[in-house]
Amino acid sequence: MEKITKELVYHIHNSKGAHRACFTKFYPIYEDKTENSALAWFNAPFVETFNEVFPFSSKRNKNGNYCYPINTQEEWDRVGSFVEQNKELVFLRNSLPIMIALSINMLEKEKRTDIGELEYQAKSHRDLNAATKLAGMCNGVIQRFPKLQKVDYLCPIPPRAGKEFDLPTKLVEQLQILTNHQSLATSWRVNGCKNSIKE
Repeated sequence: MEKITKELVYHIHNSKGAHRACFTKFYPIYEDKTENSALAWFNAPFVETFNEVFPFSSKRNKNGNYCYPINTQEEWDRVGSFVEQNKELVFLRNSLPIMIALSINMLEKEKRTDIGELEYQAKSHRDLNAATKLAGMCNGVIQRFPKLQKVDYLCPIPPRAGKEFDLPTKLVEQLQILTNHQSLATSWRVNGCKNSIKE
């Protein structure tokens, strides 16, 4: 795993190209119409995250994309199954080895997705049922990818001081029970002023 440094964070933040990918926005399998031997290709717009969760050995091409040649119908079916199972997830390009969001939260015309609505209810109305559903969905993604199951700790982004209700902390509290991983939720704090993300 590449060491996370300030220089690496700045490099990825300032780099050009896609920083998120969702299979509901693009379909990553395309048929090979050249004279190459592959039937088709799986093609993601960046390597980060995909190289940790895609269940086949792939590589970066000259354009920086993450590619895998599909040579048989069986492989096509398996890759297609991976895409279908994970079509709602948002794969993110970041300095972390794996970064995944459950879904986009807004559709066109300011309409929320189902997960976006759960997030809204949990954050804005402190709906614990919505938070429980979100925690269950997070656990489902953790169980889907072996490398996420092997993490040592769970840790939310620390909330600002005095915040009465913090959704990430609530999710980690429930995930600790669901996954049997140790939580660091009470071990971190913001040492200073932290503005609201909406500000």
